[in-house]
Amino acid sequence: MLKPHIDLIVDDEHWRGDIGANFTESQWVDWFQSYGKMLSHYAILADSWKVEMLSVSCELIAVSSQDAHWRQLVPILRSLFKGKLVSSANWGHLDSRGG
Repeated sequence: MLKPHIDLIVDDEHWRGDIGANFTESQWVDWFQSYGKMLSHYAILADSWKVEMLSVSCELIAVSSQDAHWRQLVPILRSLFKGKLVSSANWGHLDSRGG
């Protein structure tokens, strides 16, 4: 599996799960355009290397709720990569204990 990670390099108080927490719709459009460009590069690379799985996100908690943007991006990635697309969710995002 190829699992690209993104991190905030100029903000020590936040982490990748906070990306987009306060974005406007315009900022989401810009972010997904940039992120989609990056992921498309990795999708092509993964396909050429015959990688079995490509993770489209890693602990991007705030980004996970952007269904419409993901529904536009995923078909593009599927056209570039023949393997399985997965999401590497944050283990603590959903509290399975109900609290």
